[in-house]
Amino acid sequence: MPTRIVAGPGSLATIGTLARDLKMSRALVVSDPVISQQPFHRTALDALQDAGLQVARFDECGIDARCSHIDDQGERVRREGIDGVICIGGGSVMCTGKGIAIVATNNKPMRDCAGVGKFDRKALPMIMVPTTAGSGSEVSQWTIVKDEERHLKLLGGGPLSFPNAAILDPATLRSLPMRVAALPAVDALTHGVEAYFSGIASPLTDAIALSAVRLQYGSLRASINSDDERAREANLLASCMANIACGNARLGHGHALSLPLEGRLDLPHPYGVGVLLPHVVAFNLPVLPEKTKPLAEALEVETAGLTRAEIIEACADSIRSLYADIGFPDRFTPDQLPSQRVREMAARAVPGLYAGIGAEGFDPASANDYCDTLLILREIDRRHPEPTLYPGGQRGLVHALSAWWDRATFFPAAKLATSIIGDQIPADFIEERRTLMNQDFTREASLKELPLNRQRMHVAMAWLADMLKDRPFILGQQPSAADLTAYHTLWFAQKNGGAEAEAMLPLGPLHGWMDRIAALGHGCRHEMPPGQAPDVARDATPEAPLVRADADPSGLRPGQHVVVRADDYGREPVRGLLVAADAEEVIIRHENERVGVVHIHFPRAGYEVLADTAARQE
Repeated sequence: MPTRIVAGPGSLATIGTLARDLKMSRALVVSDPVISQQPFHRTALDALQDAGLQVARFDECGIDARCSHIDDQGERVRREGIDGVICIGGGSVMCTGKGIAIVATNNKPMRDCAGVGKFDRKALPMIMVPTTAGSGSEVSQWTIVKDEERHLKLLGGGPLSFPNAAILDPATLRSLPMRVAALPAVDALTHGVEAYFSGIASPLTDAIALSAVRLQYGSLRASINSDDERAREANLLASCMANIACGNARLGHGHALSLPLEGRLDLPHPYGVGVLLPHVVAFNLPVLPEKTKPLAEALEVETAGLTRAEIIEACADSIRSLYADIGFPDRFTPDQLPSQRVREMAARAVPGLYAGIGAEGFDPASANDYCDTLLILREIDRRHPEPTLYPGGQRGLVHALSAWWDRATFFPAAKLATSIIGDQIPADFIEERRTLMNQDFTREASLKELPLNRQRMHVAMAWLADMLKDRPFILGQQPSAADLTAYHTLWFAQKNGGAEAEAMLPLGPLHGWMDRIAALGHGCRHEMPPGQAPDVARDATPEAPLVRADADPSGLRPGQHVVVRADDYGREPVRGLLVAADAEEVIIRHENERVGVVHIHFPRAGYEVLADTAARQE
């Protein structure tokens, strides 16, 4: 670990010397609105200026490090010629500063730096001054950042992003309110315990982790509930040690289970891992007999006369007792974890538990491919349920209307447009469509079919206009997925066919509705360079399925080789292993050299799924 650690009362006074040793001349000091008002923050700024440094400030960090802050400040660092980053704050401040130091030298956004070693240039020199005894980020190569647009927690880092120095001065903890101090302290305790449980733990990491747990547990009450400087110093050291342990042995169940709660439900990280910790202890110790008694002693459990099962129960109870004394909760409230979303959160955590941290955490995407617009819309609604795409709970009606409209108008609208612009479309694209769809999109062929396609569009649009009588949207007062499906084909014909297409279609009664759909906006568009999608899929982990594994109505079983093909056009088969299936959705595991392993999701409507007899013969 390359980070230099300076610890003890008064150590903050060395910050100017440390900055000069790192060749800093103009530093960005990263903090938050509360810490930046504390006397020790002023002391640090004065020491830097006394050492001859120019100081720029960013004091707007929140409860999570955020991609938007990092990207903005990274650009500022490059623009202003800043050559070092100094973080004075808790875990989110240090993660923000670390992210800034990474993107500043690599000249790309944080989202593109997410993952393990996804950047090539060493981060700017960094000094960390933790003001909570919690995250241990001051000695970690990793930064955990919230992607607020996609509701994900991302991790980025590697050997090029270790902080250069850390200052552990107990004076920074003196002003913390009890509740604020408890959150990061519990986080640090989980680091030590989970590192001790890790499958890649070693005698070295076990020694550090166990010492950290013992030091943290033994000093927390005095540090938080009284003005005990020695206890605060012990907290800082324990937090630092716990991160050194988990930085080498990695983390476990609590952090994996907490990731979707943080990314999807905006639960603060310490609450997630802390509430789960007693359960993690009770779950892991039964299979770690040699580690039960040492951990119990670190948690100040009297083990004499107890069976191993009783010792394990006492360990979990000891943690809950500590929580009660320092004002930390031992369970989630219904607002933090609604009962109807428990199963979803558990399923989202599974890739992190058993296949390496995946979509919800340390990779920017998941290796899941959703085929067909209706299935994509359903997945969007599941991930972002407010406002719903299925108002009034009428998902079946919305799907039926959408499927009818798509089949009735997709080809007529496309060929109406190509009857106008067909001679502008590249020949290789037209040939590819001919092979895939058995359709001729040349202008000559489209003109021959124009009378019939106009008839098909007119009848569908007449029905749509009737549905919209006296109501703003198809189902009433709220837009639904059916509105989006219907709008899409009309927008396509209008956009590509221009005034000629508008003259062919009875759009008059639909103009108000189309304006209302257009006014919904387009969200945030993220460009992806050609060829990047396969790379993202290869580096990601498929999410655990949320549909039942054994509910295929035709009797297909998980693990069986299957072949899937569309039942109208695009009959090229897709082969793979059945992962899960129900009456509406089929998920197969598909693998090739370019993308690795992906889960491909197909809707039942419009697709055939059969046992792959060819695979059985092979």
